Amino acid sequence: ERMSEFYKRSITGACIVGVISVAVYLGPYTFFLLCTAIGFLGLSEFYRLFRVLRPLHRIIPAFLLAGSLFASVFLVMNFNFGMDIFLVSIPIASFVLATSLYIKSSNPFNDIAIIFLGQIYVILGMIFFYCCAFVIDAVYEPLIIWGFFLFLWTDDTGAYIFGNLFGKYRLAPTISPGKTWEGSTAGAFLV
Repeated sequence: ERMSEFYKRSITGACIVGVISVAVYLGPYTFFLLCTAIGFLGLSEFYRLFRVLRPLHRIIPAFLLAGSLFASVFLVMNFNFGMDIFLVSIPIASFVLATSLYIKSSNPFNDIAIIFLGQIYVILGMIFFYCCAFVIDAVYEPLIIWGFFLFLWTDDTGAYIFGNLFGKYRLAPTISPGKTWEGSTAGAFLV
């Protein structure tokens, strides 16, 4: 059973590595699409975890805000638009706030906080990651991104293998029950 899980993870991992490598290699537009897709999936998962995905008319403005932030950074990084393009997001953020206030909820301010925290935690993180590819002379450099993923995959693979073989002490059982202190330490040393 352990080996079949290892093979499933290996095949899934190889497919993910292939998709990411192709997206990074093809250039800034495909890398942008990859970052946007990951950002939207991550945001959806974040909202699902905090149970704010319903009603839809509260969440749709939040995804519009995320889209406006992604579009703005794309225009700045690829077409030399000025930073004032980000001002487009202000009325959308106000719309997110307004729609959240007028929806029946037992704790509307908690919901608003979670909605904006998702934007900060997930979307701004992915935007920052996209911008990292342009850090040298504002020109797209895929080697930076491949280097990041090489470190990430090395850490993750080492932690998984070492944790399965020698792991005894759970790192965070309520969040991720399979992760161990031994695996995390081994992954950090490999990088």
